[in-house]
Amino acid sequence: PEHGDGAGHLWCVDITGHGDVSLELDALQPAKGPQEDLLTVAVTRPSLSKGRPNPNSGVVWDVTRLDGKLRDPRSKTSEQVNRTLASAAIDPANGLLFLPDFSGYLHCFDARTGKHLWTHDLEAAVWWSAMVCGGKVFLMDEEGTAWIFESSSKEKLIAQHEMGDNAASFPVFSNGTLYLMTHDRLVAIQR
Repeated sequence: PEHGDGAGHLWCVDITGHGDVSLELDALQPAKGPQEDLLTVAVTRPSLSKGRPNPNSGVVWDVTRLDGKLRDPRSKTSEQVNRTLASAAIDPANGLLFLPDFSGYLHCFDARTGKHLWTHDLEAAVWWSAMVCGGKVFLMDEEGTAWIFESSSKEKLIAQHEMGDNAASFPVFSNGTLYLMTHDRLVAIQR
């Protein structure tokens, strides 16, 4: 966050692979035979050429720009995945992935394909992860607004509540109670 807004990169990687599962291999390394140490390559040849596709890649999909085009440094923050401190939250019931970012956007993707489905402008930075529970997506922005969305491939805002203080954490649900923490208080919400 101290570097401000900027482009981010969301990756989906198959963790069952072995060895080097990166998207590309160093173009200067031989295709077969012993591999050079990458640190040595970087030091001895600092201007590396573009890599070559890795046949052993574990990358399932990756997203930088929401329209699927190549990254453009002039992109608006609303057109890209931005820097974030949050972890992605996935709803296993419908396969949707939710990612808030430091620029104040909540993004929804198909977790299987990486297809961008919708983005909501929260108008305030988000430092914490969203929580998916009971078919809903809960999150808090840094200005203390609690947001509740339907976990859906279509953008459906259910509610937003001003907590009256800056948020200090992500929402937590336990034993039928939703907990929201601000700088000055802990709020517990039950039916």
